[in-house]
Amino acid sequence: MDTQDFIQMIHNVCLDLLPIGLFVLVVYLIMFLKKLIGTMKTLDTTLQTSTKMIENCDKQVSKLDAPLATVGELSQTIDQVHEVSKTALTSALVVLINNLTSIKDYLLNKVMPNEETEIVVDDEQLEA
Repeated sequence: MDTQDFIQMIHNVCLDLLPIGLFVLVVYLIMFLKKLIGTMKTLDTTLQTSTKMIENCDKQVSKLDAPLATVGELSQTIDQVHEVSKTALTSALVVLINNLTSIKDYLLNKVMPNEETEIVVDDEQLEA
């Protein structure tokens, strides 16, 4: 048996095995496509279910719009009340500080109506 006969024998074996190999390849390809189609059907079902869930969530969120708007308005009202009360308290303190001398004199006159008193303010003596 020379090399030419050996190569011819391998060629014949390959020609006999080629249809068997192609048949096996086609069977695997058919199995792969069957699994792919099953996966696509499952994916379609999953997407339909998720679409329904998303629509349900949108409905629930839209139900919360009115209460959230109310909470927002309430928060703004509380902020406005806080600002007004802070301004009023500041104004009252400014008036109190500006009129502290008059208030002190008034109170001293009420406590000691006919007596002259000496008051020390910032190391200065004042007579009331």
